[in-house]
Amino acid sequence: MGDKDAEKSHIEAETDGSTGRKISRFRSALPQVLSVTAKNFILLDLGMTLAFSTIVVPVLLNNKDPRGLSFNESQATWFASLPMLCQPLGSALSGLISGPLGRKKSLMLVNIPQILGWLMLHSATSVEIMYLAAAIQGLGSGFMDAPVLTYVGEICEPSLRGILISYSLQFCSAGFFLQCLLGSVTTWRNVAFISLFFPATAFLCISQIPETPMWLLSKGRTRDAEKALCWLRGWVSPEDVAEEFSRLVEASNNAQYRHQTETKKTEANSHQGNTQSIVTCPSSRPPVPDPLVELHSPKLSFREKARDLLRPEILRPMLVIMTMNFFYLGSGFPAFKTYMVLLFQRIRVPMNANWASVCVSSAIIIGHLVLMLAVKWLGKRRIALISIFCVAFFDLAIAVHVNFQTAIEDAFGASANWFLFSYFIILTLTVSFGLGPVPWMLMSEIFPFRGRSFASGICAALYYITSSLIAKTFLSILNLLGVPGSYCLFGTVGMLGFIYAYLYLPETEGKTLEDIEDIYKHSHRQRR
Repeated sequence: MGDKDAEKSHIEAETDGSTGRKISRFRSALPQVLSVTAKNFILLDLGMTLAFSTIVVPVLLNNKDPRGLSFNESQATWFASLPMLCQPLGSALSGLISGPLGRKKSLMLVNIPQILGWLMLHSATSVEIMYLAAAIQGLGSGFMDAPVLTYVGEICEPSLRGILISYSLQFCSAGFFLQCLLGSVTTWRNVAFISLFFPATAFLCISQIPETPMWLLSKGRTRDAEKALCWLRGWVSPEDVAEEFSRLVEASNNAQYRHQTETKKTEANSHQGNTQSIVTCPSSRPPVPDPLVELHSPKLSFREKARDLLRPEILRPMLVIMTMNFFYLGSGFPAFKTYMVLLFQRIRVPMNANWASVCVSSAIIIGHLVLMLAVKWLGKRRIALISIFCVAFFDLAIAVHVNFQTAIEDAFGASANWFLFSYFIILTLTVSFGLGPVPWMLMSEIFPFRGRSFASGICAALYYITSSLIAKTFLSILNLLGVPGSYCLFGTVGMLGFIYAYLYLPETEGKTLEDIEDIYKHSHRQRR
């Protein structure tokens, strides 16, 4: 049996499977929405974690903390970059642990370091404690990557998957907005204490939702998988999901069969050194087991997981995702979010810098909302191209305006700075509409089931390594090139990103997982 046949039943298992159901569409969708919402409280806390340095760094750089705690510029950049520097370790561990531990338990576990970090930040009396808290939260944020990315894809019907993935993005942006808003009305220590509520809520909510049926089947827990599917499809009886569950069991069995066959191929090749002796798959499909038979899929060793990364259907999408993330980071927007209050103070925006950050963070929410409404009609590829073009244009517009800011103010008066601020708002909208979220949306669907967690963890880890370097060096780049030179650089990177996306970013919206996998098995360059 070839790879395409081996995966076909897994793809079929993800279809709606609604034939013969006697329940309403609303009832079927509601438990999926509730499950994703419970998980999304983690993303709300992640947004608050990412925004915390935005409100803390300006206060401590200006020595305004009542307890006397302060940063110099080097300490500020270390505090801002430490969470992202530690996230890769958490991301790598998440890909290794979420497989054996399970998506649900992993999602619950990630809240513990977040709670500890917020407590430490609230009571911090030294820079070293601030560093330690940032590192702990960075590990926790990284550890959430694989289970967060895989949970939605494994519980949702395809007709809801794209909407619920983009719906999840709203919580991260809402957390960023909420943190900026809190930082504008109270002290950063109070903000840290208030933030404790969200990971605690996430822990309680996730304890009430089921594990993914696919993971339960992979561990041989067929009865539990059937119960979980009944819960997720509207609290129905096993008879109502019998057809879909049968396909899930078949998919799990075929995935196990393919793994065993590929293992035999590898062993035969290594022991005999002759391609003629490789065990081949039979031309017919393996027998489909009865849905009530317990399946026990073999565990993959770390070496097998690492070897999986070289499969074209994993390696090629990894390269696309990592390259798109590079262009997102190179646009300057992630680092701008971290230091936006300082940057707004430097370029004279026409309002208080803290409230300007609230406006920017609200634009992130609007951008993600537009994405959620438009993704089915425009598709991810077209959205990404529109977004990257606009990002490059407005990065360059900011560079030109700041370079000639004095002359523009003389010509247009006080309204000139409103023009500049509007560029940042539009830039934020367009980044949030496509360039930022699209790579993360692709990670939930672009990898095959086998290797999905590990590949997602590796992609997230590399993203955070690069992100930490940019956060650490952003102020140095601004000091070296100035705001005009820096944003000219960001705009140039954006133009290169547009060319790359046009040539190599495929369209995945509306395609089955089998179709997506075939794109990367047979061609790295696929535009339609």
